[in-house]
Amino acid sequence: MTLLNMPVFTRISLKQKLTKSRKKNMKREYDLSGFICPLSLVKAIEVIDSLDDGEIVKLILGDSASLKSVVGELKVRGIKPAFVREDENRFALTITK
Repeated sequence: MTLLNMPVFTRISLKQKLTKSRKKNMKREYDLSGFICPLSLVKAIEVIDSLDDGEIVKLILGDSASLKSVVGELKVRGIKPAFVREDENRFALTITK
């Protein structure tokens, strides 16, 4: 059966599933560089807890203490982030849950 021969409700539900999977893989970005530790850690934990499986998020942190604490929390949760140093005082972590 081809897509054109499927009933209308099936085509709509397939489209909805595709849209949901695209939204799931979209990368969100949170700039936490204005917060210092421990508030940056609290905000990062809120973001991590809100993620669905397979979802990608980029966290931008503004100091090395925040970076260490967030990476430590990710390690405890078994999540390995990709790390990029954007500036002398800006660190970016890309996380896939």
